[in-house]
Amino acid sequence: RAKVPGLPATFSTHLLRYTWNDRFGDAAEAVGWSADQERQVRNLHQGWTPTSKQGDQYQRRRNRKRGQAISQRLQAQATGRDVK
Repeated sequence: RAKVPGLPATFSTHLLRYTWNDRFGDAAEAVGWSADQERQVRNLHQGWTPTSKQGDQYQRRRNRKRGQAISQRLQAQATGRDVK
C-alpha cells in the first residue's frame, strides 16, 4: 500500500477474488448457465483443477446472499413496507 498512494486500507487481493467471483456468478446467472456449468468455468478461470470443490465456497456465498435478499423481500411484504 505504501507504493500505491490512495489504495483503501481494506484493499486486498482476496477481496478482488471475492468481487470477481460475485460478478462472474451474476453474469453466469444472467446467461442462464446451470450451477455445474458455472462451477466448471469458474474452476478454469481461477486456475483450479476441473474437479476442484473450491468454487463451491463461492457458490455457497452467492446462495446465502440470494437467500438473504429473498428473506428481506418477504419480510418487507409481510410488514407492508415498500419492496425494491
